[in-house]
Amino acid sequence: MIVICTGVAILEDHQTGRHFQILPDELDWDVVDGQERSMGLETHYQATVEHVDLGTLTWNLWEYPVGLQNKSSTEVGQARIIQDFDYHLEHSEEDDWQGTFNASEAITKEDWAVLSKEEQIERMVEWFNRMFEDPQNQTPYAIDKDSPHNYEYIWGGPYDALEELSDQFGGIVPEEVINEAAEIVQDQDGIFDWAPSSNHPDMRRHADDAMAEYTWEVDHTPALEDIRQKIRNATGIRFGSTDEIVARRDLLSIIQDLEPLVARATDLPAHGGMGHNQPPPEVVIPQNIGISINLNINIIQTEALSESPDTEKVVEAVSALEATRREVVDFYQKTIEQVKSIGSKALAAAIVGGIGKLVWRAITWISAALGFPIL
Repeated sequence: MIVICTGVAILEDHQTGRHFQILPDELDWDVVDGQERSMGLETHYQATVEHVDLGTLTWNLWEYPVGLQNKSSTEVGQARIIQDFDYHLEHSEEDDWQGTFNASEAITKEDWAVLSKEEQIERMVEWFNRMFEDPQNQTPYAIDKDSPHNYEYIWGGPYDALEELSDQFGGIVPEEVINEAAEIVQDQDGIFDWAPSSNHPDMRRHADDAMAEYTWEVDHTPALEDIRQKIRNATGIRFGSTDEIVARRDLLSIIQDLEPLVARATDLPAHGGMGHNQPPPEVVIPQNIGISINLNINIIQTEALSESPDTEKVVEAVSALEATRREVVDFYQKTIEQVKSIGSKALAAAIVGGIGKLVWRAITWISAALGFPIL
């Protein structure tokens, strides 16, 4: 993900009434925080300007879930915003969610042997620049003052250019050529500790971990018919236990984060809690599917907020949501060639995964109320 910032910010000094212009090239964007939330990692991008007359000015963007802009905010202290930048997150042209981490680029040692030394170096440097980046681009600053590094390498690293090039090209390219490529990589930016780029498997592992978690949840989710039978046989469903309260809280949390995503995907209004200053909707699923998702989410949310929840209503809504999730998957698979935008693909994937998590947490909540928590 990269930050795109255009236009001119015009701010008014509240004391003097003077107007000041801030240009996009005055902003230096960094990742300042990363934390796990109900639908995965949330990344906070920030640019700060220390203005002589206006003091500290700050622009913020949040990516959540991975691959999607959530919200943005501009903080200008006591100044007044006359005109702000147009700033948002975009996928870079190098983002490739289906790419592989193959150093040799699928060619053999013999193929590399026919390349000139200059061509070998060029390919290795190009590979390294695609897989690694300056940590200041996306890696949060270190919070621990005793840390030996200036950054928190939450996505993997720090990486050494010579080590990585040797690991991937050793035995394919002569050692002295690898050394030259490593020197070029380090000299081009003066960086010795590297972070993974969006093409690196350490970055992709977050998506893989989320999918593995979802798969585990599906495999360990009791059948809905079993839940219905337990509800019918229950002498009394108890709400208020520690397990039930935690499960209910987690369920409401995922609902709060999922609703705005569905709204963005279907161009429907939302009142969720992921931020109200998001980029324009990316319509990627039919409106009737979005309406069905919203209807059943609202049923579950209403019961979760009730002092006397109707558990059978929740189970029926969960069953309908799971069927709708399969509709989203089918629609996405049928239209994947038409969905060219990486952002739209990320949005569709987030909705499918989000519904899966909601189903899991709703069942966990009902199970806790029935007295047989599944976690």
